[in-house]
Order: sequence, then structure tokens, then C-alpha cells
Amino acid sequence: MNSNKEIAPGDTRTPAATCEPLLAGREYRVDPVPAGGEVISLSCTSVTQRNWSRVGVGRHAAGDGGVTPYFLKQNIDRSGRAHPDHWLEEREGAELGFELLGAAATIPRPVFVRPDLLLSVFDFVAVAPMNDLLRGAPEQFERCFDPVLQGCAALLEKLGSMPDRVRTAGLPRKVRPYDTGRSAILFRGLEFRNLGPPLHPDGSPEPGRLVVFDLGQASIGPLEDAGARLFVSIGMLNWGRPLGRFLQGPDASLMRRAYRVLRPYLSPAAVRAELDRNIWQRQQEVPASGRVEYLLKRVGIDLIGRRYFQALSGWVEQHCD
Repeated sequence: MNSNKEIAPGDTRTPAATCEPLLAGREYRVDPVPAGGEVISLSCTSVTQRNWSRVGVGRHAAGDGGVTPYFLKQNIDRSGRAHPDHWLEEREGAELGFELLGAAATIPRPVFVRPDLLLSVFDFVAVAPMNDLLRGAPEQFERCFDPVLQGCAALLEKLGSMPDRVRTAGLPRKVRPYDTGRSAILFRGLEFRNLGPPLHPDGSPEPGRLVVFDLGQASIGPLEDAGARLFVSIGMLNWGRPLGRFLQGPDASLMRRAYRVLRPYLSPAAVRAELDRNIWQRQQEVPASGRVEYLLKRVGIDLIGRRYFQALSGWVEQHCD
């Protein structure tokens, strides 16, 4: 968990610690980013609750009859707790990512906000997340995997070649014992589940291009941190549902292919540290809507999850040198 940011009294960016949840079928007035533009009204058409946020789709009907879709994200977790620090960090990360990585990938940017609701409104980009392709369209996943990997390598190269003016722009700095001196811009959400190819109008993925979303907080640190986060997130693709895939453990074939491409951006120490972070995070996060669901998830983490991490750790020890 990131530490909360200190916010001055009267800061208009400051949302309340608690706020009402985003609801489908409701109209919301949102403020433009940057300030000074037109305030618009959005109709929220769908909402999905994630562990740490509520996401949905909103539509704005223009006076000429045209309708523009937007992606909505509200920083309220499954228990109803608001996270104003996440709201600020994710907005800032998305804006920085759009500025710095826009030539290498499509980065949806925040264009409207509703501070009192911790709501960010992003340009809508039709994308096929790799996590969804793996579960719903495995043949398409296989077709896209290697091109998306190459896109990830291009992103890492870009992150490691940022100008000095960006590196000293007030971002928090990550100090690591394994730092080799290759400093880079890091994004907390730069993981394989948060990227994928855009969708063609016919609904098929376009593997030659890349969309990255949910970049999260930005910081400065070793390039190996960014490489390790992407690499370990590929090892975590089989985590969770469906149960059969969870029981299979990490996909060794995907790990081998990913390692060949991402190896220039990896170090064994950074990979092990990222793996330890994932183990700790999964043990801490067991959100559920009731006691029975909580117990089932706890058993899954303690039994299946332990075996999963043992297999992933074993692969890393054997192949990451």
C-alpha cells in the first residue's frame, strides 16, 4: 500500500474519504481536464466492481445527436472504502504515461474528473486485454503474445531512455540494493494484465499495436524493476479463475518466451524481489462479499496458491541467471 499524500486544506483536487459508489443508470456531471473547458453530463451504462476500484462505461450525448463513449474508474474498493491517494496517483501516472509513452503505445488519458466521487473519466479505447484473451480466446492470445512481448520491450527501452529533466521532476525514488545504474521511469501498474492489442472494428485484435491502461503511480528506480514486474506478471497469468488454469500453475512455455525477449531488462535479484512482493500481496488481498466466499478464497490462497508460487519460484531459480 502506498502512503497517503498530504493534501492542503481547500485543495480542489481533494476528494472526500468516503463517497457514494458509481451506479449504472445514473447521470454524472464531470469537470474537464485541464480545467477551463466544458463541463459535460455522462450517463453511466455499466459498472463492474474490482478488488480496488469500480470501473464502467459512460456515454455523453452531444447536441448534434452524436454519442461519445468514455471509460470510468472510481477508486472505491470492494469493501466500500475510498482511496483518495490512489485517485491522485493514478491520474498523474496516466497523464505522465500519455505524455512520455504515447509514441510507443496508446495510453488512455484522463479527460474529465469528479473529485467528490473519486471518479476519473478516460478516453475510451477498445482493447483486448491479454488476460482476457488467454481465458476467452486462447488462439487469439497465442497469435498476439509475441508481438505484445516485443511491444513491452519497446516500452522498457523507452522508459530507460527518458531525459534527465523527467527523472528529476519530483517523482518518488525507489532505492534498491540491486540497482545497476540503469535508471528509469517506473509505473506501478505496468503489468501484462493491463495491456493488450486494440480491437479492430470487426472485433478482432490487432497484434501489431499496443494499448496500456491502469498505469498507476509513477516513480524513479532501476529499469530492472520495470522489467521484473512485466516478467513476473506473465508468470501470474494463470492465477485465479478458472480453477483448472489456477491448478496448472505458471505456464513454463510463456515464461521461456518472455524471458528470451525481456532478459536485457532483468536481473535475478529484481525478479526475486518482485516475486516476493507478489507472494506478500496475494496473501494480504482476500476481499470477499461474505464469510463463505472469504473462507473459500483463503483456502485457495493457502493451498493452491502456495503450490503455484513454489512452481514459479522454482522456474525463476532454475532459469534466471
